[in-house]
This record gives sequence, structure tokens and C-alpha cells, in this order.
Amino acid sequence: MPSLPNRTRRLSQILSLVSLFALAVLFLTGALLSFQPDHHMAELAQEIGITDMSWTPSRLAVTLWSLSIWVSLAPLFYVFWHMYRLFRAFAGDAALSTQASTAIRGIGAGFLVKALMQVLSHTWEVLFLTMDAPQGQRQLSVAFGLEDLIFALAGGMMLVIGVVLTQAIAIKQENEAFV
Repeated sequence: MPSLPNRTRRLSQILSLVSLFALAVLFLTGALLSFQPDHHMAELAQEIGITDMSWTPSRLAVTLWSLSIWVSLAPLFYVFWHMYRLFRAFAGDAALSTQASTAIRGIGAGFLVKALMQVLSHTWEVLFLTMDAPQGQRQLSVAFGLEDLIFALAGGMMLVIGVVLTQAIAIKQENEAFV
């Protein structure tokens, strides 16, 4: 006899598919950003106040930029994969399972790493954009905003929920052993 309502299990099934779709979209976004960096580098230049970009970024700068895109997206791949696993557990009526608690902890850890990567990725992008600039026009920028704080807090919350769920499962199993 299932413990989760059918409606919850069906919604979880749908959301597991949405998570897979999000993984595909994220991959395509990474490919677009990393294989056509000129437009995105120009946008960043404008964003940080470079009005006259009199230099052309070297092949090394463009390659590093492209690699940094994938590094900054990696935590989101991790989060979406764990969301998929969590929704699959819920769809399979395994809300109080090790699979669910591990997935929730993974989502939390991914959000925490994403918060850190957002700060680092902006710094890398500005560094790679201006590394070939003439002396005096090179820049290093570190930015931390509300979105980074939200990711960090959401990650911490999900991590704690996952740990508490793991503890609840252990207590449930211990109680079942006595009965």
C-alpha cells in the first residue's frame, strides 16, 4: 500500500522528466556559451564598463573562458541530477528512503557549490576577458550579490533537511527493529 498519494507520485514523475529536460537545456546553454564566446565576452565587457575594446582576446583567453563556463555550470548539472533522483524516489513511493535523503543532501551541496562558483566564475570571466588588454586596462573583479546568498542559504537548508531525513530514517529503522 503506497504511503504517498497517487497525485504526488504522478507529479513527481512529471518533475523527474522536467529535471532531465533541464539537464539537456543546461548542456545546450553551456555549448552555446562556450562555442560562441565572442558575443558573451562583448556583453561582459559592456557590463563591466569597457567601452573601447581595442584588443582581441587571445586563443588562450577564449579557451579559458569556454572552460570556465563548463566549470561554473557543473554544480547545476549536479543539482538537476539529484533533483531527478529525488523525484524518481518520490514517484516510486520512497519518500523516507536513503535514496531520497541522499538526493536532498546532493541538491543542498550543489547549491552551496553553485553559490561559490558564481562568485568565482565572474572573477574568472573578467580576468580572462582582460588578460590580453594593454597595461593599465586589465581588470580583476569580485562580485557577491543577493542571488549568491540565496543559493548558499537554500543549499544549507537542503543539506540540513537531507541530514535530518537521514537521521529520521535511522530512527524509523531502529523502531521497526524493536517491533
